[in-house]
Amino acid sequence: MADSSSVLKTSSCTNILPIRAQQSLVIDLNPKAYENYMYPMVECLKYSPLVLALSKVEVVLMECLSKVFSTAHYDRSVDRIYFDLLSHKTSISKQRFCWLLGFEADESRVNPDTITVGQLFPMFYNMGYTEILTMVTKFKKSCLPPPWNGFFTIQFKGLSERSSGSDGASKLFMTILYGLYHDLNLDYGSVLWQQLIQSLASSSRHTEVSYAKFWTLITKWAMDKLHVPTVAGSLLSTINVFHTTKIIVTDPTKFSFVGSIPDSMSAGVSKESIIMKAYKDFRPSGPRELSAEMVQSINDADKPATRGKKPEQGKIKKGAKGAKGPFPKKRKPSKPDLSPPAKKKKVQPRRKLILSSSSKDSEENHSDSYESARGETPPHSPGHEVHVSSKPPSPSPIPTSSIPIITSSISIPSISNPISIPPITTSLQTTTTSLPPPLFTEATTTTTREVLTNVSNTGVSTSQPEPTSAPEPTITTEPPTAPLSPTPSAETETFLGGEDTVFDSIYYSPYQLQSDDDDDAPVTKKHIKELHEKIDNIVASSSSSTSHFSEAAIQGMVESLSKAHEASISSVAAATDKSTKASAVATEKVEKLFQDAQIWLESLQAASETNTKKICTVVEKLSSVADRLLSFQATLAAESTTKEELDRQSSELTLATHQLSQAEKEIDSLRSEKAVVKSCVSDVHGALSNIIEAHDLILNYSVRRSLAEKLAPALALLIRIEGILE
Repeated sequence: MADSSSVLKTSSCTNILPIRAQQSLVIDLNPKAYENYMYPMVECLKYSPLVLALSKVEVVLMECLSKVFSTAHYDRSVDRIYFDLLSHKTSISKQRFCWLLGFEADESRVNPDTITVGQLFPMFYNMGYTEILTMVTKFKKSCLPPPWNGFFTIQFKGLSERSSGSDGASKLFMTILYGLYHDLNLDYGSVLWQQLIQSLASSSRHTEVSYAKFWTLITKWAMDKLHVPTVAGSLLSTINVFHTTKIIVTDPTKFSFVGSIPDSMSAGVSKESIIMKAYKDFRPSGPRELSAEMVQSINDADKPATRGKKPEQGKIKKGAKGAKGPFPKKRKPSKPDLSPPAKKKKVQPRRKLILSSSSKDSEENHSDSYESARGETPPHSPGHEVHVSSKPPSPSPIPTSSIPIITSSISIPSISNPISIPPITTSLQTTTTSLPPPLFTEATTTTTREVLTNVSNTGVSTSQPEPTSAPEPTITTEPPTAPLSPTPSAETETFLGGEDTVFDSIYYSPYQLQSDDDDDAPVTKKHIKELHEKIDNIVASSSSSTSHFSEAAIQGMVESLSKAHEASISSVAAATDKSTKASAVATEKVEKLFQDAQIWLESLQAASETNTKKICTVVEKLSSVADRLLSFQATLAAESTTKEELDRQSSELTLATHQLSQAEKEIDSLRSEKAVVKSCVSDVHGALSNIIEAHDLILNYSVRRSLAEKLAPALALLIRIEGILE
C-alpha cells in the first residue's frame, strides 16, 4: 500500500506527456500484411538483426514514462543517460540499451562512421535510384523504386527519431540500410543510441514523448529494476502497429531499372522460405550499368569540397557578362587577384586542344582536297599542284610533309602532250625553282613504268613485219646532261610546245630513256633493243615457208596428247566406278541408319508420352500440395492472429484478476466493519429497551411515557439499520 501511495503522489505532481501514433510504431513483420512487391523485403527484415528493434515494445504507466522522458539528460563524458523514476535517480548505459534490443557486445562489429558516402551511392544506384546523387542531404526516397521505397519507409517508421515530415534521412541512419544490403556485422545499436540521444533535443520534448517506443523499453527496464508496481486503473501507454498496404510510392512505370535483392541481403533468410524461393526463381534484374554521371558522382562523393570555388565561378560568369557592358563599380579588391590564375588554368588546356584538333583537321582537309582535286584525271600542270600544297603552313612539321606532296604531285607520265622534254617549271613560282635534284630523280624513276606500256603497244600494233630500219624510232639522242628543270625563259610560247615545235610520227615516251649503264632501272635501252630483235624474229619465222615444226612432228604431238588424254579419261572412269560402288554401299548404310533412327524415335516418342502422363499426374499432385500449403499458410496466419488476440486477452485478464483481488480485500474489510457496527447497534438497542422497559420505582409512569416517545425514532432507526446489515 505504501508503494501505491507513492505512485499516486508522484502521478499527481507529474505532467503526463502524450504519445503521437507515429512515435510508437511496432512493425508487423508478416509479409501478407503488405503489398505483393513488399513480400521479399519484409521476409528479409524478418530474419535480420533488427527484428527486436522493429517489433519490440512495452506497455508501461504513462506517469512513469513521462517522468523518465522529462527528466532524462545525456552525459557525454560517461556516455550514459540519467533520469528520475519516483524518488529514485538512475541511469542507463549504451551497452544496456543495446542489450535490450538484442545486440550483444561484439568487438568485431563495424563502426557506422567508417562507411563513406562513396559507398552509399553505389547501393542506391543499384537499387534503381533515378537521379544523380551529389550529397546525402539531397537524397529523396521518392526516387527509389516501390520495393526499395517501402524497405526504406519501414525502417524509417520503426527506427528513426524523426518519423514524419521528410523524404530523406541522415547519413548515419542510411548506414543501417547499407549494413542490411551487404550483410555487414554493423553496430546497429550505436546508430539507435544516437537516435535516442537526438530525441532529447527534440523541439517538442516538453509537449510529447519523442521516440516513445524505445523509451517504453527503458521505462520498463527501470520499473523492473526499482520494483515499481502497476497500479490498477492507471493510464497505460498505447501501442500502434505499422502494417499497411498504403505505403506512398512513385508510379512503378517511371522506373526503367528496379534493382533486385542481393544474395548478401537474403543470406540470413531460412532456406525453407517459400517467398524467397519464388523470388530467386524470377529475379527482375541483374547488376546495373552505371552511366558516366553516376560514376563521376561516386568518385566525387568523398572528395573534400574546395573552398573558394563558387566565388571563382561567379567571377567567370561576371566576366562573361562584362563582355556586353561594364563591370559593376563596387567590387572587392581581392577578386581580380584570384580570377586570372583560375582563368589561365581552365582556358590554356582548351587552347591546346583546339590547336591540335585544328592542325589535324587541316591535314585531313589537305589530303582530302588533294585527292579530290586529282581524281583519276592527270593535272593540267604541275604548277596547280604546287599551289594546292602551298596553304598557310603550321609550325615546324608542315615543310617536311609538304616536300613529298610536291614530288608526288609532279607526275611526269600523266602529261599526254607528245613533247620530248616538257618544261616542268615554266609556270612555277620562283620560290619552287630551287628544289634539289633528288626530288626530280625520284620523279624520273617513277616515269619509267610508262615505257613498258608504250613499247608493248608498238610491238603488236601491226602484223606486217617492219623493214630493217624498224628500230629507227628507238634511236634517240644521248641523255641530256643538263638538269630537267631549265632556267626560266622569257618566252611564254614555249610552254607545252609552240608553233615551231616538230612532233615525230612515232612516239614511245615523253621523256628520254635512261642509259644502259643504269642497272637499277626497270627498263634500259639494251632491254628494248633485245625485245625488238625477238619480235622481229617471231614475225619473220611466222611469215617464212620453212618452219621448225613439220606436220609429222605436229601430228605426233597431237597423238601423244590424245593418248595421254584417253589414259586420263580411263583412270577417271575407273575412279568414278569405284566411287559409285562406294557411294552405293554408303547409301545402304545411311538408309539402315535412317531406319534405326526412325525406330528409335518412335520408341522415344512412346516413352515421352508415357513420361508426359506421369509428369502430368505429378504436377496435379504438386498443385494439390501447393493448395494445401496455401491453406496451411492461411491457417497459420489465422492462428497467429488468434494468438495475438489471446495474448491481449490474457494481459487484460491479468489486470482484471489484479483488480478483483483488490476488490475482494475491500469487501473483507467492509464485512469486518459491518460486524462491528451490527454488534454496536444491537448493544445500543438493548440498552435503550432496558431503559424503557425497566421497572424502576423512581421512574413514574409519566416519565417513562415521555422517554418512550423521545426514544421511539432512535429505536426505529436502529431496527432499520439492523435489518439492512442482516
